Amino acid sequence: MPLALIALLAAAALWMLALWRARGQTSSATRVEFWWTLSAFASGITFPTLTIASIGSLGSSDLDVALRLSPMLVFGGIAVLRSLLTGGRIPTSGIWLLLAFGVLAAQSLHTPSPIVLLSFLVFLPAIITPSRGYDLRAIMDGSRVGIAIGLAVVAGVAVTNTPLLVGSCRLDKCSMWGEALGPYGTGNALGLVLAASAAVCLLTASSPLRFIVILVSSYVLVDLSSSRSALYSWIAAACIALAYQWSKRRDRKFLVTAATIVAGVVTASFTFLGWTGLDFTERGALWIYAQRLIEEQPWFGYGSSFWVRGSNTDGIQLNYSTHNLLLELLVSVGIIGAAALTIAIVTACRGRRQLEPSLFTTALVGIFLVMSITEVFSAPGRPYIMAGLVVLVFIAGDSVSNPLRPTALGLLSGERARVSLPVDLLREPPVGARRR
Repeated sequence: MPLALIALLAAAALWMLALWRARGQTSSATRVEFWWTLSAFASGITFPTLTIASIGSLGSSDLDVALRLSPMLVFGGIAVLRSLLTGGRIPTSGIWLLLAFGVLAAQSLHTPSPIVLLSFLVFLPAIITPSRGYDLRAIMDGSRVGIAIGLAVVAGVAVTNTPLLVGSCRLDKCSMWGEALGPYGTGNALGLVLAASAAVCLLTASSPLRFIVILVSSYVLVDLSSSRSALYSWIAAACIALAYQWSKRRDRKFLVTAATIVAGVVTASFTFLGWTGLDFTERGALWIYAQRLIEEQPWFGYGSSFWVRGSNTDGIQLNYSTHNLLLELLVSVGIIGAAALTIAIVTACRGRRQLEPSLFTTALVGIFLVMSITEVFSAPGRPYIMAGLVVLVFIAGDSVSNPLRPTALGLLSGERARVSLPVDLLREPPVGARRR
């Protein structure tokens, strides 16, 4: 058995072990946000893995995208229907999201694209939300279970299709094991998803030991992908997670907010630092070209599919994106759409003004930003690398954290705590339900 495969299996097993919760997740499974988050991470890790192994393609890019998004679409549809049946609302962040999608919709009138519609449907649970809010605990539990499922898929495919998933490195980069998770540099997307997933797991780590185990095991898997972007993003995202844990333990938001602001400044300014066309594996050429396009049409952009429709007649190999979040937004939706999305994100960080959800959402924004410095990891309009992460920012932003915990008298602020039962997902269980 190759050493790289042994390292992969050992790291995946340790990571999954650190995610295990013997108690506390049963009641989360009665809430649809648990299943939406589970599907976002499970599919986010599974599909890049299957792509590397050449498994599961339907032969059409649009059909492949629909298949990739289908789990989130199903559970998102249930969440929206439940919200409408039980008194849903559109939060302030949802109004700004509608403005951003309005720009995309106007662009689509000239070049219709089913992908824009699918992207909007994925965002719908963040636009129409339950009146009582989503359950933050269910979101955290769903992320852990979804990531564990994704890691099991990676391990399973690695064992059954080893030559396709673990193989020779690209000449300019390699892992410390001498082989790569994704032969010849094909593991970049998977490495980035693993880096983001690791950071989310670090946010939910309940003890220093779990934090350290996840940190070490995730490093092994991210390094195995031989993706430099993934490794740099993993380091920055781990710093965000550390700032979150520090802030959470001191009931202070300052450090994680400062770390997220720094991440935003770096993401926004990085491509304007005078790079040449050959820098960052020729990403510099894409950034220079994107900046020229933005100057020609700054306010409303060109639409989310413009970049991938390019004919390459100007000699630029456009790749799948501009490889930077700010440039991608300015090309897709211009200054107006980018400003709307920025305001939506800032509003989501304030959320319902509870500290724990606000901390978690702010940390998610920081992770989202550091993943987007030299890639476009997640954004409206197209699925990109992981469609669910930016949507999760808004779902978490409209969540609450167990406001009704029963005391010894069974009362809290004069209201009796209610216990949710394992009933139809369309029935909204109380967010403050007692966990058994």
